[in-house]
Amino acid sequence: MKEFFRLLKREFRLFIGNSTLRTVFFLAPVFYATLLGFVYKSGKVENTPVLVIDRDNTPLSSQLTDMLDDNKSISIIKYAQEPLSIKDEVIRHEAAAVVIIPSRFEADMLQKNIPN
Repeated sequence: MKEFFRLLKREFRLFIGNSTLRTVFFLAPVFYATLLGFVYKSGKVENTPVLVIDRDNTPLSSQLTDMLDDNKSISIIKYAQEPLSIKDEVIRHEAAAVVIIPSRFEADMLQKNIPN
């Protein structure tokens, strides 16, 4: 037990003598707490861009797009015609997601088929 306390005392002396360790130990938690506080200040995600490519162009696909647009946390970027390169459009708009409404979407829904 005596050896344990001697080692503990030695380690505390080494810790207190090292300014880098003291700085990291005491200032890093304050820094990270402040950083996370500013990042999550609003507490919710807002204006996440989402590409919607409508291959069906029917009232149901428009209604689906309107329902997505009603969500306050996303902003819709709608394409009536499919762009040449979806990847380029995702990069250009920094989109978080792509929703592709397939052709014959409304017909399949009315026939109670799962859209492909």
